[in-house]
Amino acid sequence: WKIYSSAPFNLYVYGAARSRYHVGFTAKMVADFAAGKPTQMIIQGCEMIQRLSTAENVREWASQAAKAGTTMIDWWGTPRLQYPEVYREMLRISKLWKSLPALDIPERARIAVLFSDDSRAAAGDEALDAHYTLHALLGETLGAWFTFVSENNVRRKLQSLDGFELLVAPQLAYVSKEFSEEIVRRVEDGATLVVLDPDAFTWDIETGDLPDV
Repeated sequence: WKIYSSAPFNLYVYGAARSRYHVGFTAKMVADFAAGKPTQMIIQGCEMIQRLSTAENVREWASQAAKAGTTMIDWWGTPRLQYPEVYREMLRISKLWKSLPALDIPERARIAVLFSDDSRAAAGDEALDAHYTLHALLGETLGAWFTFVSENNVRRKLQSLDGFELLVAPQLAYVSKEFSEEIVRRVEDGATLVVLDPDAFTWDIETGDLPDV
């Protein structure tokens, strides 16, 4: 999987609070949803929306991407002539990325943060504020290792809820009956479910209302 991530763009559109951990959050979500496939993060190394990437910026963003499980790193922009100090730092980080041992990232987490495409769309959460907030609180603030688990990935058997002791659901209003029943089974087997959505388990666009759930 490959994704381009721009913290300055998020700063401009959504504000400072949403942009601070943007690269790490994006890298974490992409790496988790890739379900074992290699992931590449393309980090901004140039001027964008009148905001210039600094050497400190690219170092911080590369660090966030690395600790989220990104396997490859690349740069967007060629500041070799305009901003040589940024370019030198990009080269230095690229060289280190090749030679340093990979981080000892846990293979399994006990915490799952659930993601539903339908629920996100229904909430109009374009910036993924709900999931970003959990990333900032659980990961950056508490230092707890967790995994983003996608409803569609579970239904396609690319991810599962096996082994998770804590399930956190920021948005689950529009969700499939199949995934809802899978969550219920996990709770009956001993997992703890934290629901942050007062309208959770309301509607399945394929089958309709979910009164039983």
